[in-house]
Amino acid sequence: MFFLPQIIGLFDVVFHHGGEFVKDKHMFYRGGVQTVLSGIKGNNWDVSDIENIVASWRYQKKKVRVWGQYVEVYDEFFQVNEDHIAEEIYEYSIGNKVDGHIYVEHNVLDITVKVDVLSFVDLDAGYDEEVEMFSSDDDGVKAIRNVKAIK
Repeated sequence: MFFLPQIIGLFDVVFHHGGEFVKDKHMFYRGGVQTVLSGIKGNNWDVSDIENIVASWRYQKKKVRVWGQYVEVYDEFFQVNEDHIAEEIYEYSIGNKVDGHIYVEHNVLDITVKVDVLSFVDLDAGYDEEVEMFSSDDDGVKAIRNVKAIK
């Protein structure tokens, strides 16, 4: 008998990078590029793998956050900052036979601050508003806001 090697455990990930998060009735990632990595081994997939991939594109590790999204069923983004979350992306992708999606948030001031909502440009407000809201650390909750007018 001839057996084919098992390829379970390999999945594809679409990295969205070089763009920005935008809110216009709903949140989406605008601009940048999409890089598809195929045949990633998921049995050891973790946050350090994601960080190393992002760093290989010359983004500074201390200046980016990574977010995930289950594109097919869930509009909201979630921060990928723990290994079990990276594993969930892998499991979702394998289980549903879809690509994983990772989004890179650039120019982060302090990646050590825990964030519940990502920075975005708010098109609903009538001006560009880069907001990093509901950030929390051990000292409590704080909001960071940078506003710039649309030309």
